Amino acid sequence: MKSKNTVAVVSIVFFVALSSFANEKLKAASERIEIEVQACKFSITPSAHGEVTIPREENDYKFAGYSEALDSNGVSQRFGFSIGCVDRVTDRNDVAKEHGGYFDPEKKAWVAYFLDEQDKGSLAPATHIYAVHTSNASGFARTTDDVIGDPRQRARALSYCLFHDAKAICGDGQVMNLSDQKANFLPTALKILRSVEFVDVKPYDRSASGATGTVAPVGKSTHKK
Repeated sequence: MKSKNTVAVVSIVFFVALSSFANEKLKAASERIEIEVQACKFSITPSAHGEVTIPREENDYKFAGYSEALDSNGVSQRFGFSIGCVDRVTDRNDVAKEHGGYFDPEKKAWVAYFLDEQDKGSLAPATHIYAVHTSNASGFARTTDDVIGDPRQRARALSYCLFHDAKAICGDGQVMNLSDQKANFLPTALKILRSVEFVDVKPYDRSASGATGTVAPVGKSTHKK
């Protein structure tokens, strides 16, 4: 099990995963782009400076990604998040907890999920939950700051899940280096997530290659049941 006090591993997993997709990047042009990740088909509106990374055959079409380079004090920093598909969802909270959130029926809101009280005590002050609603999906995004390690290397991690019927797209990434808060990718990340629109796949399309079965969320979350 990973350390409860660090979320930096999320961003490392994300950037290593996307590096294998370098030849499949699509320059975004502020117009809707349709993406298909296994059983999930959806569209987003990328920013003018963003890059959409599509799945590739050698990775079994298991995940896509979105990233953008931000300039601060003459230094370019790249941030982004992975996009994975979960099909045939029967319990949304089971899926959401893998990415650090769950829907609290008493509060009628998405809240942060912590492994235990020790995990909550150390990470709750550095965690924030954002409700995400789109034209036909809903869910949450969570940010958590690194709380240990060299302060110059600490980052703000992002995790999220968006649900539509029995499907979900979930992922992890990084939105800020805490030592340089002028380069903040979070507003753009939330805008991209809120632009998601699922495209319902016709029954006969579900038998296509890579469009069946249950797919684990992309990345390795630090939040486990």
